[in-house]
Amino acid sequence: MPAGVSERETARRRVFTWSLGGATLASSAAVLGLVLAVENTQDKFADCQAQNGQCDAVAEQGKRLELTRNVLIGAAGVFAVATLVSFFVEGRADRSARVSLDVSPSGLSMSRSF
Repeated sequence: MPAGVSERETARRRVFTWSLGGATLASSAAVLGLVLAVENTQDKFADCQAQNGQCDAVAEQGKRLELTRNVLIGAAGVFAVATLVSFFVEGRADRSARVSLDVSPSGLSMSRSF
């Protein structure tokens, strides 16, 4: 644990990191759903064009879905980057600790000092 950081703050960071990870997964799943919805709308539009050509409502729905998908892709990216940053901040090593490796004829020994 880094110097000056309480156990409570470390636990709070951990919860925050897991929450960001959950938001990343949820937004990625929503993007996947929107990708499928956009493809479905494109199929509807093609069918509508073949039948009667009056497809303004389907076209508008497709535009809205594409816009929402693109915004959500950006949000998922932001959540992913925030999760990684939080993960590395949470897990960073104690800067005040020193680790030394001693090599001698009898073997290796590792020690940690503060």
